[in-house]
Amino acid sequence: MDKLNSRLYVYSINLDTKGTFYADVCLVDDFKLGEDVFNIVPFEKSEGVFCFESYGMKNKNDVEGLEKFLKKIEVVESEAKVMDAIEFNKFKSLMGKAK
Repeated sequence: MDKLNSRLYVYSINLDTKGTFYADVCLVDDFKLGEDVFNIVPFEKSEGVFCFESYGMKNKNDVEGLEKFLKKIEVVESEAKVMDAIEFNKFKSLMGKAK
């Protein structure tokens, strides 16, 4: 997939502490994070252990599973790319858009 010709979304873990997890998926606009399009707030199976299966994810770092899930429920376009924040920052640097 040509990343430049498709919509880009970034999965960011905002809070990951014992008993609390929160992440979101943001649309990228001109190499800047834009609006949130989806929030991930998994239920806690046991103290500090969260269930990500309802988001199509094997674990909190399964961006590929999340991307497939978001396409299935039509939150992101079928040709879109979802990447994690670290991958996005590397991509942004390679494209010469780092701020």
